[in-house]
Amino acid sequence: MKRVSATVFCSVLALFARGVEPPRLVIQEGRAGFVDEAGRVLASPRYARVGVWSEGRIWVQEHAETGAPGTFLDERANPVAPARFRDLSAVRPELPMPAFDRGVAVVGLAEGGFGYVNRAGALLGRTTSAGAFQRQDDPLLLVVEQGLQGYIDRQGAVKIPTRFEVARPFRGGRAAARAGARWGLLDESGSWVVEPSFDAILPVQGPTGLWAFRLEGRWGLLNEAGRRLTDAAYEAIGSSRDGVVAAKAADGWGLVAADGALRVAPRYEALAPLGEAAGFWAAQGRNGKWGVVAANGLEIAACGFDIVDAPAPEIWTAARSGSWGVLDPEKGTWRLAPVFERILPLAPPFAGSALVEQRGRWGVADAATGRMTLKTEQSGIRQWGDHLAVEKGSTLQLLDRAGTRTLEWAGRLAGLPPYETLREGLGVLRFEGGATLVTDRGEMPWTEAFDDAGDWSGGVLAVRRDGRWGYVRRDGAWRIQPTFTAAGAFAEGVAPASDDDGRWGLIDEAGAWRAKPAFEGMGAPWRGRVPAMRGGRWGLVDFDGNEVLDCVYDGLEWGSGETGEIRFHGTEPDLIPGLDGYAR
Repeated sequence: MKRVSATVFCSVLALFARGVEPPRLVIQEGRAGFVDEAGRVLASPRYARVGVWSEGRIWVQEHAETGAPGTFLDERANPVAPARFRDLSAVRPELPMPAFDRGVAVVGLAEGGFGYVNRAGALLGRTTSAGAFQRQDDPLLLVVEQGLQGYIDRQGAVKIPTRFEVARPFRGGRAAARAGARWGLLDESGSWVVEPSFDAILPVQGPTGLWAFRLEGRWGLLNEAGRRLTDAAYEAIGSSRDGVVAAKAADGWGLVAADGALRVAPRYEALAPLGEAAGFWAAQGRNGKWGVVAANGLEIAACGFDIVDAPAPEIWTAARSGSWGVLDPEKGTWRLAPVFERILPLAPPFAGSALVEQRGRWGVADAATGRMTLKTEQSGIRQWGDHLAVEKGSTLQLLDRAGTRTLEWAGRLAGLPPYETLREGLGVLRFEGGATLVTDRGEMPWTEAFDDAGDWSGGVLAVRRDGRWGYVRRDGAWRIQPTFTAAGAFAEGVAPASDDDGRWGLIDEAGAWRAKPAFEGMGAPWRGRVPAMRGGRWGLVDFDGNEVLDCVYDGLEWGSGETGEIRFHGTEPDLIPGLDGYAR
């Protein structure tokens, strides 16, 4: 066995301890490579397919064909194993490229079938299609060897030897397995909790810990201890929630409690959990209409609606003849008549209220009382922090929780900055007359507006006046006079700006050139490097304008936004087949 020095081992531990980020993507002629945080090339662009970063690893293939060999790269873009594994696209086209989950990834094997690999690229064991594609949340993983199935842990140690003809993944410390023609239930030691005596055993969908068993074509329920809760008396077992399970008998669907007691007699054509309303189910009657039944068996609303839903716990909605209204959760009657095209719940601090649309106009309703707090006279409404942004005619207003107007201006709703992008409580408000600042309290700190503005960053704002860009402070006074033809936000003490010839360079906080204009375009500074374009291609420069990554790439990933989104410069990977699944 190859020995690893203590120095190398400690270095690896230190790397993880400080949370090393994965490298950044570069694109050249439709292929992907990677560079580190200093702009050094770690892997030249040679990968035709890339996946998603997961637990410090990313799946890559040099060839784009389905089933082509691939491997994982680590945080320094080094292959963790030879390219001897394959993707999953032949059987799972919607999620073809492997990814790690709690230290293990499922891959295709060259000889056929599937296997588990660890973060070092070692094959831990082979598995079946059930092990590859069914959810495996428990510590044990389903494996197959010489036609028999068993279980290993996530380090590859055998925990239950391969002795079963067919088995299924563990759920909540239990797994179904077959011996001969009969199915039983295992615990994590491999002992039978339920001896093989059933035609089939399946986990009940939902967080109940219950299992459905089949005997002679009928279904019943078991608990995780193996106790039979019901006889095999049902035609089908459905989903579970709130301590009850939907079960179908000859007379229809009903609800069975986790102890096996019948809560709702089988009489409905269908039963489904009622949206976000815990303890309640949508029930379809013989007439094809929907109502609401509680998990304790009480019918809340008779089956007389086209659709029922609970988009929020405190807001029940129903549709009749194509229009929506709000129901009273206690009485099952209309609290707000069905006259709306849409009903959309608001988030805190407006929880319990909803946006309602009627004939293309919007208003706000209090779901608890059915009272309209804002009539359906607005052309648009959306929540903005603790305010509602209301578009009416040619004006836009900000209303606080009490409905008091805090701000009004001429403009469009799209001109309001997204609330989550505010920095230091400030954002840029754009309107027909130009741009100014708005605070998270819905106030304008300045009395004047500029022709245009960038984003608030580094304690200043890039603004345009009379065709020239400069920077102003929080109080609106000039920090750097408007002398540039274009300007970006400050970060790390520098900002990109362009001269009269349209060439881009970097300025310092006094407005002097730190890196003289020499590039066709520039991105935002990040970690001592700046994306720069020369000859139509992208690279990286330092703050003095020196190229640390040659400008030879069609696309470059560098930096991240305030909300964590990836920033790309030039060609983005989602435009290139094979690279379009890339994510961090």
